[in-house]
Amino acid sequence: MKKHGSDPIVQITNPDIENYAQRMTTPESQAIKKLVKSSDKELDFIDMLSGNMVGQLLKLLVSLTNARVI
Repeated sequence: MKKHGSDPIVQITNPDIENYAQRMTTPESQAIKKLVKSSDKELDFIDMLSGNMVGQLLKLLVSLTNARVI
């Protein structure tokens, strides 16, 4: 089974920038952690789940644009 990992497949950014972004990103909520954990148990492939940094960026973009439909 292929599972979601914490290491990027291809390093496209400077590791220092990546570490800074990780430290400055809001942590995942308990609900999201629970969802990821249950998805990991129940699904064969969870590679399409966005990571925390991407999720927080999407949340910010939705908020900034007042999006009503996504």
